[in-house]
Amino acid sequence: MPSPDKNNAPSVHHYIPIFYTKRWASGDPRMLTRFTRWPSGKFAVDKKAPKGVGWERDGYVFDGFTGDQAAAIELELMKPKDHRASQMLKRLETEGAAGRWSNAERYDWTWFIVSLLVRGPEDVRSAKANISQEWAPC
Repeated sequence: MPSPDKNNAPSVHHYIPIFYTKRWASGDPRMLTRFTRWPSGKFAVDKKAPKGVGWERDGYVFDGFTGDQAAAIELELMKPKDHRASQMLKRLETEGAAGRWSNAERYDWTWFIVSLLVRGPEDVRSAKANISQEWAPC
């Protein structure tokens, strides 16, 4: 995988990666049905492309960081891990769980599955608050 270009870092961070949501899209063009509950309590239903769901702007950016530092979690942690997980999912879909899996492959897939439990916006906001509190000057 080529090195990420931090000067062109994305501000949209997918907590549900596109490679994962693509599998649920249908129709032509392939779209997902999105259900939204607004703060008013009303619901809305619309169609979105897989890249248009499961994201938050600057989701993994900590306050006070800019440029390379702000992009580090998305570009140096999440993107490479998601890329490897997409390869593992493709392998699972084509070959099943049979066959020889290296320790690195098992680790990559396990890391991805566990990350789905903690990478949502609420969990990330909580982690940011806790880390900010811990790092605050006394």
